[in-house]
Amino acid sequence: MTDSAKYVYGREQVENVALPFKIDISGFTYKQRELDHASHPAMKNICNLIDMTGVIPTTVLWGVIATNKDNICSDFKTDRDVQIFLTLYFWRYLCHFANIDFYTGLDKTEEILKAK
Repeated sequence: MTDSAKYVYGREQVENVALPFKIDISGFTYKQRELDHASHPAMKNICNLIDMTGVIPTTVLWGVIATNKDNICSDFKTDRDVQIFLTLYFWRYLCHFANIDFYTGLDKTEEILKAK
């Protein structure tokens, strides 16, 4: 895989999204600002997985949610780190399947149809 392909793939992963309200001049990403400092056990495990693989595979996250590993679902109501991560992840997931650009909010359906 070329470096540019890795960059484009990595940019699509929610943990690499640079949130406008969290970004500063040095350009920290959500992972650097939030996940690296999270205290919840599930967030620490997710952060370690990202450090090892570069991304968090969707199947792994669905497994963590389905089994409620590290009480990720139970703590959704009370833990800010879990709330932000899961909310961002699901918005990115929904945008992907609705053909909406996660970063701009623009509909990508016409672009996809033109490519076919």
